[in-house]
Amino acid sequence: MFSKHLRILRKNLNLSQHQLATKLNLASDEFLSIDANTVSRWERGIIKPTLSKQLRILRCFTTDLMPYLKSLNHPISSDKLNRLLYTRFQNVNIRLATASYKKTAIEKKIAIEEMPLFDAPNDHTIDDIKYLHTELDIGYPGLFDINLYQYHRDKKAIGKKFINKDTKALIGHSVSLIFDGGFIESSVKKNSVFIDVTQAVKYTPTQTLSCLNAIRFSSSLDVFKTQFSSQLKNLATHANVHNYYICVENPEAFDFMHQLGFETIAYDTKTSKNGCKVGSNYYKRVLLGIDSSLLLSNNELLSLLID
Repeated sequence: MFSKHLRILRKNLNLSQHQLATKLNLASDEFLSIDANTVSRWERGIIKPTLSKQLRILRCFTTDLMPYLKSLNHPISSDKLNRLLYTRFQNVNIRLATASYKKTAIEKKIAIEEMPLFDAPNDHTIDDIKYLHTELDIGYPGLFDINLYQYHRDKKAIGKKFINKDTKALIGHSVSLIFDGGFIESSVKKNSVFIDVTQAVKYTPTQTLSCLNAIRFSSSLDVFKTQFSSQLKNLATHANVHNYYICVENPEAFDFMHQLGFETIAYDTKTSKNGCKVGSNYYKRVLLGIDSSLLLSNNELLSLLID
């Protein structure tokens, strides 16, 4: 429980309740009114903050929230999540696009292996990914112009690929970039969702940072779950990444993320009703963002995070 976890964390850091309160005062405007009495009430369980606030408190003192999240005696429900994902991957348009006159074999559940996307400087996987995004016109400007392998080595980028364990076929990927805490929202304009990828910074555990998931692809529902779980675990184990952003072009993905608590940050070109709806207009691409504490405390997502 939070009270016990906070008390143990404070003692491990050799802090008094007054010292912990002072550090919270300095860490965020949200905690300016916190004093030793408040900390005492937290530790005695008299006051219990919301789970998202608990995470914001704890991330002031640790970058790894996974031990706490795994310790939660919290009812986990994935019913809503499963319904959202079913809509995302099994909607009528997708079923029509993949329909056939011939009977197809029942799709077997596959074993998925997660691996670093960039194994070597001459890894041709990135060429396959570039081709896919170019063909679908869903690329991210400038992303394939930088040396992603070097960005990965320098801890400026997080690249993951998902492999069918049996066939070794590539079945999904994800590329995220790290930025200074307030850089993304200070950079975007309402008519542009794109961030200058050359401004990505090296991950350091002592600095407040943001993460942008620039591109991703999942070939199936199971791959998406594995991929999204990977992103959540990365946020939980790098808790100084306070804000998470994602650029989306798919209306179903846009609606899905909104239902998880993401907010619209920016959008670009107006398009037909096949685009992402913001207000009364439709846009080709939309940049969404959320505080990582809200994402990690989402009851529906805890099933992905803790499994």
